[in-house]
Amino acid sequence: GLFLFFSTKGDLRGNFSESQLMKELKGEIKKEIQSAGEDSLVKSKVQQAAAKIAIPFVSNEGQIDNPEVKFSANIFSGTGFVTKEGIVYSLFFPEKKEKEPKDEIQKEKEENRKGIALKEFFLDDSGNLIKYDPQGEDKSSAEINYFIGQDQDKWRSKVSAYNQLDFGQVWPGIEVVLKAHGDNFEKIFQVSPNASPEDIAIAFEGINNLTEDEKTKQLILDTELGLISMTAPIAYQEDPKTQEKKYYSVRYAIKDNKTYGFVLPEGYNKNLPLIIDPLLASTFLGTNNYYEAVAVDNADNVYVTGVTSSSSFPTTTGAYDESYNGGDFDVFVSKLDDDLSSLIASTFLGGSASDGPGSETSGSNDIVIDNLNNVYIAGDTYSSNFPTTSVAYDQTHNGYSDAFIAKFDEDLSTLSASTFLGGSGYEYSYSMILDGSNNIYLAGKVDYGGDFPIVGGYDDTHGGANVNDAFIAKFSNNLSSLEASTFLGGSSEDVSYGISMGISDSYVYVTGTTSSSDFPTTLYAYDKTPSGGSDVFISRLESDLSDLASSTFLGPGLGGGIAIDGLDVYVTGYSSSSDFPTTSGAYQESNGGSFDAFVSRLNYGLSSLAASTFLGGTGDDRGKNILFYNSDVYLVGLTYSNNFPITSGAIDFLHNGDSDIFVSNLDSSLSVLNASTVFGGNDYDSGNDIVLDSSNNLFVVGSAWSPNFPTTSGAYDQIYDGYDSFVARFSGNLSVTSENSSPTDISLSSISIEEGQAAGTEVGTLATADPDSGDSNTYSLACSTSGDDDSFFQIDGDA
Repeated sequence: GLFLFFSTKGDLRGNFSESQLMKELKGEIKKEIQSAGEDSLVKSKVQQAAAKIAIPFVSNEGQIDNPEVKFSANIFSGTGFVTKEGIVYSLFFPEKKEKEPKDEIQKEKEENRKGIALKEFFLDDSGNLIKYDPQGEDKSSAEINYFIGQDQDKWRSKVSAYNQLDFGQVWPGIEVVLKAHGDNFEKIFQVSPNASPEDIAIAFEGINNLTEDEKTKQLILDTELGLISMTAPIAYQEDPKTQEKKYYSVRYAIKDNKTYGFVLPEGYNKNLPLIIDPLLASTFLGTNNYYEAVAVDNADNVYVTGVTSSSSFPTTTGAYDESYNGGDFDVFVSKLDDDLSSLIASTFLGGSASDGPGSETSGSNDIVIDNLNNVYIAGDTYSSNFPTTSVAYDQTHNGYSDAFIAKFDEDLSTLSASTFLGGSGYEYSYSMILDGSNNIYLAGKVDYGGDFPIVGGYDDTHGGANVNDAFIAKFSNNLSSLEASTFLGGSSEDVSYGISMGISDSYVYVTGTTSSSDFPTTLYAYDKTPSGGSDVFISRLESDLSDLASSTFLGPGLGGGIAIDGLDVYVTGYSSSSDFPTTSGAYQESNGGSFDAFVSRLNYGLSSLAASTFLGGTGDDRGKNILFYNSDVYLVGLTYSNNFPITSGAIDFLHNGDSDIFVSNLDSSLSVLNASTVFGGNDYDSGNDIVLDSSNNLFVVGSAWSPNFPTTSGAYDQIYDGYDSFVARFSGNLSVTSENSSPTDISLSSISIEEGQAAGTEVGTLATADPDSGDSNTYSLACSTSGDDDSFFQIDGDA
């Protein structure tokens, strides 16, 4: 059936007589938090664990004087009393004095508690009260006794308690289940296939008004003591055979100023469930982390790597290195399960100086997993005592920054192999890939590279002092041998950010940026002429790195990610130039302003540009990485634009703050934007890498600097600790599809919208008609924002 969830959360507390169990539980949690001292990570974990505690509903067997109360539950934020006519919540707002009391006793005395009681009840379609008979389900193992006062007649022992209550069928075909957790109550509405979710009507007593927060989709209760928020609902259907959840778009429906229900604006197919809201899971990981990359293993476990400056970054018992090593940064590698609810393994890697994989500029792949689930990471280190292994190609740090490659077993407990790569200058690695024989290819840049090791390479001459050359290197699987290496560049700045393998591992492709007018191109290259500034380059080398098979400029900008599909080469990055090449019929042929992300498709030999498009708004938009799957192109990056292209069914229609993550899906012709969304919080958030698992789920990683960054219920870490990494999982098909039993014709009358319209101004109508049944619906169109030039509208309704 269809399940709609919501829960109330906040800093509210209840003015009730707590059971001894809850008092003791609160006391233990308080002790744990106090014992954590200044360790914010430990504090947050204790608070997070407390929030998930299942709280039983206690049957009223006479311990509560009011016989109308059938069950009660004490959570940390209040008490819920369940009757046959509704649920009463007893809450209070603690108001502290401006000056904190000196001790806990004085604090308790001076704390001013203002109480409030709210009653929530159910209404039928005529507005009449619905009564029900709540029944306890899933009996709790807790043994609850009441020995209060001197009157033994009022003592109760072994009082029944249940983990959830079943209210039965409240509306036709709709049952309600109630659960309690550490800090909230959760109502679950089970809607039978032939029932209507629109029948649900729930009213409050004790509030002034109800509104929906347009941004968070939360329900806001305005009370005499302040605001109470109820989290945004979700909706899904479960496949009866696989139990796989299929999610739908759902929102609160405000029926009047004290009554709410639910609406599914896209509808739902009762026989063929489909995902409407594709954000399945999102979680934070640690604190003060940067430069994230992601990969998945054969079992769809998710591995993330990056750098952290936090000694409290979570590691697991038995991991290779459980302790922070010093310096500005350590590398981290973490393994999570596929629904992002559990941290399976996590380790540090580093020495006493700064260590880190890759660069925020590229967002390229710095972690890969082979078919035996061995985990490889690449990066760079300033640490002379960075761990290497006995058979490594190079066990000695060469000076300044060296590139490194490290290989772990799947549980991150053993460092199987680790090596340096470098000379006496600065080497930085940005991306890595495995060939079919699990040889390792690495791409990056070399500064002051006269003694960088070159083995059988196409180019053994560095471009000169004070400039960077790109490098590509090939290692054996056990990292004991540098099989091949080469420079790639001219006499100025050259950096390789992305790497990919061609068909049958015969060629290696790299992309990046160059300001060298003499950067090597080949005879039949698409573009042999530099722009005069920084250009995107794409190069194809023989797999032994001995020859440059083809190489071309693409246009002004930076190439960040590259993917190969058969005979096509896809590249993403960003450009601010109106001279960057796009093709006729592309989704966005012109730059929207500042830097725009781009996606370009070239043929296998890099001699022709098959398709190319910008993707962006009027702000700064940067493509970080790209993958190709099933004739579609997926890219991830960051956007500062408040008008970045988004599509119907997006997780978020509006820009949230400084920068947002974007995830977009274009068809292979780059002419159709199948799906696109932004998501993030009110500060800097960036998407850096993207990968696909065997079930066609997309995993995105990046940096989240926003305290209000969205996470999902049940995620491993839902608490922001400051400059966090994030991992998010989406459905493989970001586009929103809906099932109609018959075609629907849509007509929109010609309208004009004057500049400066106020938000909410009706500007036109749209009509839909079912040609078979003749049913029709009409919708009004209204401006959703007031602006001089940039505006959009959204259509909601049931066709």
